[in-house]
Amino acid sequence: MKSTKVHYKIIGVFVSLLIVAIAGCDKDPAGPEPEVPTRGEIVSSSIIVVLPPLAIEEILTAWIDPLPVELTYTVNAVKIVYWTINEDLYFVEASGALYIPVEAGGPPVLSLHHGTVTARDEVASEGPLGSLEGVIGLFTASGMGYLTCIPDYLGYGISEMLHPYIHADLSSSAAIDFLRASRSYCDDNGITLGEELFLGGYSEGGYVTLATQREMELYHSDEFDITAVAPMAGPYDLAGTVEIVIQYTTYEWPAYMAFLFLSYDNIYGWGRLDEVINAPYAGMLPDLFDGTHSLSDINSQLPNDISLLLNNDFVTNYLAGNEPDIQAAFEENTLLDWAPNAPIRFYHGDADVTVPYQNSVTAYDSLTANGGISIELVTVPGGTHATTGPMAILDALDWFESFRITQF
Repeated sequence: MKSTKVHYKIIGVFVSLLIVAIAGCDKDPAGPEPEVPTRGEIVSSSIIVVLPPLAIEEILTAWIDPLPVELTYTVNAVKIVYWTINEDLYFVEASGALYIPVEAGGPPVLSLHHGTVTARDEVASEGPLGSLEGVIGLFTASGMGYLTCIPDYLGYGISEMLHPYIHADLSSSAAIDFLRASRSYCDDNGITLGEELFLGGYSEGGYVTLATQREMELYHSDEFDITAVAPMAGPYDLAGTVEIVIQYTTYEWPAYMAFLFLSYDNIYGWGRLDEVINAPYAGMLPDLFDGTHSLSDINSQLPNDISLLLNNDFVTNYLAGNEPDIQAAFEENTLLDWAPNAPIRFYHGDADVTVPYQNSVTAYDSLTANGGISIELVTVPGGTHATTGPMAILDALDWFESFRITQF
């Protein structure tokens, strides 16, 4: 497996020493030494668009009518390219969108994490209308005065690698490094931030939200003081989710399971995709997930019958505990092994079978048993994965407002 739990500081020191050694052997001492980047360092920034409240209102009322808040601030949407790390701990460039509420005094910071997409341009850095989170960001920035940070993640925006789907370390590092880049941009442009930091997201974004909180609290508590966290409908118990879904007879969104196995086969170097996914689908996946196809397009080309998608021998062996490497990888990326400090409010519909509702029940029970404080679970009766989202997001934002030190 290609572990990502090596501290990046060690890598930086190693690279620095290697550069010094190479320079010492160079017969031309006048040559400049290459600079080693730092995580979250800005590579470039550019204005995507500047939108006044009236223009934002026209956009938002197509989604929410009537709007629950008055739109107050003009929003500067900025694309930031920054340095982060990949699965081999090499520095790579990634991108994200920063939505700045103009003239908002000391805005709180919201890190907003997007759900599953497969087309590289379906992210907020490509434009506010390019993704659901881009639209939500206009609402939180203009209507609520939040400085809203929306990382693209690896594999999207300017990043052309295969997205490391539902991977805890790589998801959290991309989000954390984008927050660092966003803070640097604000420092460089005279924007003073408030004290509050909120984390939220739905579906894959819910998973990224909890993974980011865990990483911050375990390893970066001196740098980030989280105010409140709203993970919504995410696969936090990844090992449990896989065990449930591979036993389904039919699954409405086979693209999710295909994406997961393709991503993990790439990250961990198993080279076993054709042993897990049946032909002809195993051979189709690299092209389907090349960043040019939408999730619905990919899903339409895969079978809803799980027995047609997944190899029956693999499923049998997995459920019998005879796939230790694959099971260990899913266990490693299950987010139930720490005691959270910041308040958490989970949201999930109890009729959700796409990302099973049991995820949030297990996460609530496990994190509470670990000693986590101030953890809640909001259950949406009859809510599916599709129908729960709007209510959960609006309620989570309202909950965040209860923590605001200064109201705008």
